[in-house]
Amino acid sequence: MSANFSHLCLTEEQQRMSGTTLEYNLQRYFYPALAIFGILGNVLNLTVLLNKSMRSRANSFLAVLAFADIIFLFLLFPNILANYSVFTFNWYFRWFYLHSKVSLLMINEQKKKD
Repeated sequence: MSANFSHLCLTEEQQRMSGTTLEYNLQRYFYPALAIFGILGNVLNLTVLLNKSMRSRANSFLAVLAFADIIFLFLLFPNILANYSVFTFNWYFRWFYLHSKVSLLMINEQKKKD
């Protein structure tokens, strides 16, 4: 006898990441542009700050800050991609997203305990 779990499934509307039209537009258009321009700007900073004629202690600290900012912006890409339907309804992306999202890890740990 097989169990029917269709009453537990979420609708496509419930699976979307945005609630309002403003959130949808911000997450779909503004955040990707912000991340791309941020990465490009920090790469430009690194090329200037790591030039041999620009080496100093202060510029080294600024270069490390630019590198950390690049890493942070790259880590935002799963959140950005989750707003596009191609990724939102893809099972593999959702599995990756669940296991990579820090705030959702506790849900996964709770399931293991039950």
